[in-house]
Amino acid sequence: MIIFLLSLMMGSVSADPGPAWHAMVLKNALERSAANPGDCAAQRQAISVVLHSLPADCSGDVDCKGMYLDPHVCEPPRAYKVGAESALPPDWPAVAARARKACAPEWGKDPACSPEPADAHCKSGHCVLGIVPPPAPAFGVATLNESCAPSDGPSMEVMFKAALGQEFPHLVINWWGDGKPARKPGTYTLSGLLGGKASQDFTAAYCRTAGNCAWVQKVHLKVHVTDGGKGEAEVEAETRDGDPIKATAPILLLPPSRMMCG
Repeated sequence: MIIFLLSLMMGSVSADPGPAWHAMVLKNALERSAANPGDCAAQRQAISVVLHSLPADCSGDVDCKGMYLDPHVCEPPRAYKVGAESALPPDWPAVAARARKACAPEWGKDPACSPEPADAHCKSGHCVLGIVPPPAPAFGVATLNESCAPSDGPSMEVMFKAALGQEFPHLVINWWGDGKPARKPGTYTLSGLLGGKASQDFTAAYCRTAGNCAWVQKVHLKVHVTDGGKGEAEVEAETRDGDPIKATAPILLLPPSRMMCG
């Protein structure tokens, strides 16, 4: 049972056995804590079970709050639903007191610690630590020009920007596979998953600022080139952190450049 619970908390078990099972595990952990007041491991297990049982569901950022509930002062905060502390069991003060006493020799060896930021926000219906991510960028223009693939072969690069001459933020897609855009009229479509690594056809990255870039794990791109070196580009993408990016912008074909790849 303990192994299953630890697996559940670590995310390696996908099926939730339900509230009755969780209630039974919580009851057993609290009873073991009370029966072994001098056992630090028993107190830590009870604390872990209790804190894992608190609600962290959300529908918006205002539902979430970072809280320091662990009696060990050097433990980081956790993200919960606002008011989650009211769901602590009546035995919680006793468990915390037993833990402080039983674990004092071990905790006393820890170096000095200071509080960590406790900002929290809602992500995919669950409260997580971290500041509220900034809104998706408003890309007003896209450019198309020659580039080089990681294998040193030729590629075409599509870059979305807020405006010409503004370097950040930007979304760049380096496309070298079949069907990549050309400088002639046509519609070119790309869909794929990256998972943080280069695929066989393209790479993509989103940079908020210089040095603050992340792989894009999902891309759907359509480039429509018309006569006169103009056209339109549409993109729907998702960063590795799950942040969505969506834009439709006029595309400008930059002057041809002779790339020396390899």
